[in-house]
Amino acid sequence: QPAVQATMLRVMGSVYGSLGLSDRARPILERSLAVHRGLYGGPHPETATTELLLGITRQDLGDVKGAEPLIRSALATRTALYGAADTSVTEAQAHLAYLLETVGEYAAAESLLVEALRVNRRLYPPQDPAIVRSVARLGGLLRRMDKSAEAEPLLREALAAGRAVHGER
Repeated sequence: QPAVQATMLRVMGSVYGSLGLSDRARPILERSLAVHRGLYGGPHPETATTELLLGITRQDLGDVKGAEPLIRSALATRTALYGAADTSVTEAQAHLAYLLETVGEYAAAESLLVEALRVNRRLYPPQDPAIVRSVARLGGLLRRMDKSAEAEPLLREALAAGRAVHGER
């Protein structure tokens, strides 16, 4: 059952990654991706999910050049399969934006985060964690870009939403 094997490998790799063991996650995710590509060939949701996880893992290991094409491929596949107004697309956009930010491509990262926030605002209520994350990510990026006037209302919105959900801490 290769599909089950590929999924189990992806889960194992994801767990290693969430434990901060990216060096152990990478080869497992690479095997999972090879099996998914062998099974499905072209664009497929399972392949895109594994590409995204492997891209994140490679980025965690400092391999930005190896990470970027994987994350871009996952984003392209998800966009082709689900359209731009989908949560799996905004998730991939956020990961690509983070990668681009780390290499100093701030304008490209900003564009992705603006689009992800626009879509998330249409899909979720204002206090939803997806909105709060999107607002905080974009606000943080704008602050790092010295766009304080644009960042401040977003960061205040994220703070207010966090307080509304979690209270004052």
